[in-house]
Amino acid sequence: MARAVNRLGAFSLSFLTVLITTRFGAGAAVAGCVSAAFGVATIPSRLAGGRLADRIGRRRTIVLGLTGCAVAQLGLAAADSLATAVCWAV
Repeated sequence: MARAVNRLGAFSLSFLTVLITTRFGAGAAVAGCVSAAFGVATIPSRLAGGRLADRIGRRRTIVLGLTGCAVAQLGLAAADSLATAVCWAV
């Protein structure tokens, strides 16, 4: 179940650039930079996830991570400015 939810969240990443260019009127370069920032932010998040898995357990870490991703997706959908969208994406 967690894998399916995770894949659905990853599927929405491809629409991030569309959202940034159409809703906020940013150019392709800005949308690319936001997508790159998202990619770079996954590195420390995976390291933190590994530490959390050791400390609080794998299942709790998975639930915490999926909940955090869902909250970030909702925040991204509700963002009213480019800066807010970038913060939720990262």
